[in-house]
Amino acid sequence: MSQEQPKRTILIVEDQEIDRTILIEFLHNDYELLIACNGREALNVLEEQGTVISAVLLDIVMPVMDGYEVLRVMHDNEQLARVPVLVTSQMEDNESELKALRLGASDFISKPYHEKILK
Repeated sequence: MSQEQPKRTILIVEDQEIDRTILIEFLHNDYELLIACNGREALNVLEEQGTVISAVLLDIVMPVMDGYEVLRVMHDNEQLARVPVLVTSQMEDNESELKALRLGASDFISKPYHEKILK
């Protein structure tokens, strides 16, 4: 009997409840999920559980602390800088994507989400 591999953990950082619900629906069967509703919460989760997080899905436009600031903080922290970040946004301009990538994002995913692309 083969031993089942543990699920990887993804931190979803999204302030909009509908988008969080969609992400959870798409990903809950394949990943352990941690949830944060703004950038400050995300950094708290990363400080507490950063060693088990395989990737972060990070919204750019959020209250309290936006995704760009989260990327800056992660970039300046040696341990957090190693965690891949996939930025999510409804903004479809190249400048937003380039800014996120310059700040250390691994990739940029546009909303609305496409399940197969997301996975």
